[in-house]
Amino acid sequence: MESMYSKYMDGMGAGLGSVVNPVSEADNKFSIKVADCTISNKVNVKAQKPCLSYFDVTLNKDTEIAFFSYLVFQNFYTNTVSIKQFIPSSGSASAASKEDLKNDKNWVTILKNYRLMANAHFENDAQNYHIIGIELVSRLSYC
Repeated sequence: MESMYSKYMDGMGAGLGSVVNPVSEADNKFSIKVADCTISNKVNVKAQKPCLSYFDVTLNKDTEIAFFSYLVFQNFYTNTVSIKQFIPSSGSASAASKEDLKNDKNWVTILKNYRLMANAHFENDAQNYHIIGIELVSRLSYC
């Protein structure tokens, strides 16, 4: 996990793609796999600061993991994180077009403003590892 971390990122490290998959229900064991992901540049919501900023993290389709139990990542000075899931419109084919991806109606927020830092103005927990399990998300669709 440490080798994936990128200090040049002004936000979450590249380790966000780590997922934990169940191996078997009987053994209650998990296998950790690193998911191939793409992280966008930081985008500010407004031109004037202070303002909210975000990164788009996309799990690449070629190595998509159908089911996961946890996302594991190391934070890099990000106060909160929100997760949105793409749900294609009913008439769409399995491959989403760029227009579908840009349409806000096709995205559902499944975790909103999950706090990663106790206080955004202090650095004591700014680089902690976090585990976000599926029990934290409001609705997760396996389409």
